[in-house]
Formats: sequence, structure tokens, C-alpha cells
Amino acid sequence: MSKIHPSHQSKYISVQPPILQLSLESIYDSPHHTFYTKFCFFYDKYKRIFNLCTILLIVSIIIIIVIFTNNKKSDNPCSNYFPEDYSSSVSRECFNYLWLRSCKVNIPTNFDGGWWLRSPNGGRMVPCTGLTIGSKCGSGSYKLISTYIYTCNLYFEGN
Repeated sequence: MSKIHPSHQSKYISVQPPILQLSLESIYDSPHHTFYTKFCFFYDKYKRIFNLCTILLIVSIIIIIVIFTNNKKSDNPCSNYFPEDYSSSVSRECFNYLWLRSCKVNIPTNFDGGWWLRSPNGGRMVPCTGLTIGSKCGSGSYKLISTYIYTCNLYFEGN
């Protein structure tokens, strides 16, 4: 008996789809495509270049920001002080700056800071009254110096 082999032919014929070749010019010149379609086509074609340019732009902006913020020097000698810093740690330059900004009067060169630049009880103010006189009294903290400087009295003693 002879065997019958199935045929290698199929009912379905596979047809290769036509190859579409789109160019940027054909997309741009076509009035049927929207701006979004044109942009998507262009972006898809040049995706790597877009991403590289975007990354370079962001890095450049960050570098420019860092350079400008680091080069900006403050002319305020008090910028390093915090409100709770002891007044004995405040520099004469800072005190002079605060004084001139508030009072518009120059400080005598022989002024030692007096009550303003002493902190005998830590950051707490000690007025010069009764038993607390001389070096036993002082403004206490940077915050209290900046609070009471409005008096514009170099010989203010907290009372």
C-alpha cells in the first residue's frame, strides 16, 4: 500500500506586507499630518540626540546655579551667627555692622563692647543693676543684641 503524504501547500498564502518608507520630508510636506504627528515622527527619529541635549541642558543649568550661588559673598559679618549664640562670641565687626545699620552713628574706636558683648549667664540677659555690675552683667545672646540695639545707646545696660 502506498501512503499518501499531505501536500505542502496551505490554504493561506502569506504575503509580505509592503515596505513603507517614510521620510521626514514626506511627513512635513503632507497636509494630512498634524503637528503632533510630525513632532512624534521627528522625536522618534532623533530620540538619542534630543535626550542628550536635554541632559546637557539640565547639567549646564545646575552648574551655572552652583557657580553663581557659591560666588555670592555676603557683606554681612553677622551672617554666621545664630540667635542663640553667646554675645561674647559676637565679633566687633558684627556689632559695628548691626549698630551702623540701626543707629547710623559711628562707634568710638575705644569702645570695648561693654554690656553688649558680654554673656555672664550663658545666653540669658543680665541687666546691670544692684549686685550684677561690671563684668557680671551682659546682653547674653546675639538675639538679644539685635533686639535691644534699637535703643542706640552704647552704654545701655539692660534696664
